[in-house]
Parts: sequence; C-alpha cells; structure tokens
Amino acid sequence: MAKKFLHILVADNEPAICDMLSALLQDLGYRVSTAHDGIRARAIMTGSDVDLLVSDELVVGGPGDELAAYAKSRGIATLLMSGAPKSMIALIGGPQGFISPSFKLEEFDQKLQEILAEPHGDANGV
Repeated sequence: MAKKFLHILVADNEPAICDMLSALLQDLGYRVSTAHDGIRARAIMTGSDVDLLVSDELVVGGPGDELAAYAKSRGIATLLMSGAPKSMIALIGGPQGFISPSFKLEEFDQKLQEILAEPHGDANGV
C-alpha cells in the first residue's frame, strides 16, 4: 500500500515531540494524527483507520505498552519509543516494535516499513 494511504498516530505527552514526529512522517508521505495522552490516543484508534501507533513508553492516561496492547486488539501495528534506560532495556526485543528517540531518519523510515509489512493482531485479538 502506498504511504500516502497509511495513517500513523503519534502519541506523546510533549506537543513539540508530536509536532516534530508528525512533520517527519508527513515528509515521508504518511497521513498523521497526534495525541498528547493515552485517552485521546485510544479515542483516535477507536474512531479512525489507524495503521500504526508511534508512542512514547510513558504517556499520560495510559502507558505505551497498554496502548500497544489496545492497538494490537484493533489490528494496529505499534512502534514504541523511550529514552529512559530501564524502559529501553525492557522494550528491546519485546512484543512490539521499538526505536530509540535518537534515530536517524533513514533508520526510522526503515523501521516503519518493516513494522507495517508484518501481520498484526485484529479486532478479535489474533
């Protein structure tokens, strides 16, 4: 599927990070929505055709791993980010995608393409 038809939701407490990631993703050709807390992120995933959730591990109103589980139950791929050493150790090699926030643009785009190409759960929890 062409990137311009893929919808990515960015969830982060920091509006500046949401804005930066949104601009990067739009430059890469994706449609983007943003949420500054887990409650809003869940609402967007419930009411929209989101293909991928890109979330900070520590999001107000629902930690990133809880958002990832919710996304999976809806068939939405997930990429979590964290700069906190303990979170990074826990997330690397975990059940969802992970990238450090100090990524290079090419690395970020490659990771997105890999995750979007993988099968995800569906609304039945598969």
